[in-house]
Amino acid sequence: MLTFFHKNILIAAVALIFLISQFITSISAADIEKSQSNQDKKLHVTSDNMLAEKESSIITFSGNVVAKQGDSVIKADKISVILFTDKEKKTNPSNMKQEIKSLTASGNVKLSSANRTASADQAVYTSTDQKIVLTGGSNFPRVMTGESYITGKTIILFQDSGKVIVEGGKEKRVEALFNSKEDFKQE
Repeated sequence: MLTFFHKNILIAAVALIFLISQFITSISAADIEKSQSNQDKKLHVTSDNMLAEKESSIITFSGNVVAKQGDSVIKADKISVILFTDKEKKTNPSNMKQEIKSLTASGNVKLSSANRTASADQAVYTSTDQKIVLTGGSNFPRVMTGESYITGKTIILFQDSGKVIVEGGKEKRVEALFNSKEDFKQE
């Protein structure tokens, strides 16, 4: 039987997972893909340098990279985007709907949208499984909503299901702070 304390912790954990899934939807690398149904949310990227490699279908932005779409922002030292090739699109019809195969943001990664933020040394998004993996070296990944947060060695966010896995280790255990009810209001 759950005690009052355990019920409140369970409710707070479910609420935080819901908010993280909302966060995923609002700032995932999928937002970087140009939305056919919402042309007014154009992607705007600034960086010190850009390298586009047609043969490998890789576009790399480096140096103070800022990618904005709507109220979502990704900042990093470097962002590499791998696009599906024409051959990959032809061999797998599910790839026809999207351009981006994967996106890797590295170095001082900051993601933000509304009152949600995340930080990590690296964020990797893969479109086929709609997964974001946040990792860090000395700076462990952290996802914040208002004043509440969750941190660990690795944070894995599944956009399609809303599932969140936070892994700890010897050097960093999973840590979560559930603050006020204000943090759990749906926007």
